[in-house]
Amino acid sequence: MRNPLRYLRIWRAGVACVALALWSGLANQTRYAWAQQEMPDWTRTRSDPQYPASEYLLGMGLAPTSNSPAEALEQAAARSRADMARQIRTHVRQVLLDSITEESALGVGAFSRFFESVRVETSESTAVDLEGVEIARQWIGSSTVAVLSALHRETAASRARGRIEQMRPRIEAQLEELRQLVSSDPLAAFGQISRTEALVAQLIQQYQILSGVTRRLSLPPPLEDEIASLRQEIRDGVTAAVVIRDVTDADRPVNDAIYTPIESFLVDLGWRISSGASLGLTRGDAKEELKRTLSSGDFRYLVLIEAETRNTETVRIGSRTLSFFRAAGNLELVDLVDDEIIFETSYAFPAETKVAHRNASTARRRASERLYDLMLSDLATYLGSF
Repeated sequence: MRNPLRYLRIWRAGVACVALALWSGLANQTRYAWAQQEMPDWTRTRSDPQYPASEYLLGMGLAPTSNSPAEALEQAAARSRADMARQIRTHVRQVLLDSITEESALGVGAFSRFFESVRVETSESTAVDLEGVEIARQWIGSSTVAVLSALHRETAASRARGRIEQMRPRIEAQLEELRQLVSSDPLAAFGQISRTEALVAQLIQQYQILSGVTRRLSLPPPLEDEIASLRQEIRDGVTAAVVIRDVTDADRPVNDAIYTPIESFLVDLGWRISSGASLGLTRGDAKEELKRTLSSGDFRYLVLIEAETRNTETVRIGSRTLSFFRAAGNLELVDLVDDEIIFETSYAFPAETKVAHRNASTARRRASERLYDLMLSDLATYLGSF
């Protein structure tokens, strides 16, 4: 005998399967329709009738909504600004290439230098600092956020011209100051030229924005050549001899390898360096004698380091003996022309220099190296203050 309840269960299961299939198909159609409606037209055309391309520069940015909507919008807005910056660089390159083919009293050199300053900028970062950007459109979808940013061309051009008018007198004043410092105080000029170069980079950026938004070539004055020439003069003036005196044993020559990190540190800053090791000045010459010897040569500065190491403790561990050393000393930066100490730092056996090793010579050397690191860090801070 057939069980009617069994057939009822089968019938209900079949109806449920059919309903589930119908619902699934409807859901897929709904999702497909939603996907079709998700992205507004401006995300594909990168344009908006309210912001005509003749008057506005537009940039579009997308970001996933994996994080919070606020973070996604911020990321998309940043990408839209980066898109605008890339467009400006593209416009500048094109304007430059078009202009190079034409005759110009400015010469090819000015074009090539400006082109190079545009070319070396990275394509990923915004690089061009844009002001006055407004959010034209924004949209939050189920998985994507889109932002369309707009920059009014004439407003941006006017702002760039204003920045240029403000910066050019400042740069001229700094260049004049640099010309005077090159011979009188190369070290001060050394710090000043970095600030001038940073200001020139900002000026070039404003010319790039002006050229990009107006689509007309606006070349900056050829300042790079003069700055390069001044930098070389400063480099020729910032000549120093590095002399290390071992106070522990004044007659003991300092190993040439000790000079390597100190020389590298100063060379990386742009100094021309000769070490006492190569000058034969490492056997405890008196400071006044060092100054007289170096002043007669091609040196403006003396970096004099006097170091002392001390065995503060010896510990036996089983069959091994550990020697503990600490270092003390001072560093002077002397202007040999003006005969004055312009910077000085000193340490008296600080804990940072404490080193333990089975080999006493190794412990002593490492303690000295830690002392040098401390003093060079102080010197770097001082030089960075210019």
